[in-house]
Formats: sequence, C-alpha cells, structure tokens
Amino acid sequence: MGTDLAAPPLERAAAGPVGVSSAAVLGGGLRVAKEGARRRGLALSSLKGRQRSVFVAVVVGLFAVAGVFAADRGPKPPPYALIIGTVWHANGQPAPGVAVKIRHVSDKNRHWELISNSQGEFAQRVPAGSADYIVAAKPKGRKKMPTETTVHIRNDERQDVSLRLLE
Repeated sequence: MGTDLAAPPLERAAAGPVGVSSAAVLGGGLRVAKEGARRRGLALSSLKGRQRSVFVAVVVGLFAVAGVFAADRGPKPPPYALIIGTVWHANGQPAPGVAVKIRHVSDKNRHWELISNSQGEFAQRVPAGSADYIVAAKPKGRKKMPTETTVHIRNDERQDVSLRLLE
C-alpha cells in the first residue's frame, strides 16, 4: 500500500500501513479519517488474516487493561480514628517501655494495651465515631496510680495525647 500522491505532504509523510494518516485523525477527526479510508478503499474487512488478528488482539488488550484499572479493588476497610501519644517522665524525658492502656469510658476492662517505644511514643487505631476513651500510662513495677486522661473522638480523626508520669 503506497501513499496517495494527491494527498498533502503531511498526510503522505504520516500515512501508516492501513492508509489513514495521523494528520487526518488529529486534524479532522474520525469522520475525515473514515472518509480517507473509504476513498483509499480501506476498511477492517480489507485487512488480511495476520493484520486482522493483530488489530483484534490490540483492541482486546486495550479493553482488558482498561478493565483492570477500572475494577473494584474489593471492600474498603472500615473507617478508624487514631490515638497517638507520648509518655514523659516527670523530669521531661521521654519514657520508653511504659504500659499504655486504652479503654472506652463505659468499659471497666482495658480494650487495648500497648508499650511505648524508645521515644516514649504510642499509637492505636480505634473505631470511628463519636466516643470517649481513657488513656492510662503506668510504668512497670510501680505501685503508684497510673497517669490517665480522657480523649474524645469525633468520626475518623486523629487525637494527640501527652501523658506525664507522676514521680
């Protein structure tokens, strides 16, 4: 399939193997491209066996790739709120290795128990929604009362807490 010598130079230079120039598609839209293909006597039915197979494979592949990106990724995880805090010694230094207990105000027993990291920090996900939680910190081996505070959560927010241990 040669190029049409009556076509403008840009169309001749851009003519592909199926005879439809990219200039016609970009410049005049799909209607112009179809008219040019019809004028040259080209259509999908005029493609030979292997050309047709390649064309169909490319089209099917494009639809498959589009389907992968548009597919639902499954159920979303439930929303959550986040309680993040730091435990401090009375002298102002971070307190690592301190037991931190978090519970709902209406519950008597702890619901989550954590240990503060080397910088005295801790973090816990809690269910989203309006609720009050008690966050208590007590160093191991001490008989003193734990330091505690109440945290109010609204929906799926983050609340920062600072707990200073009593000496």
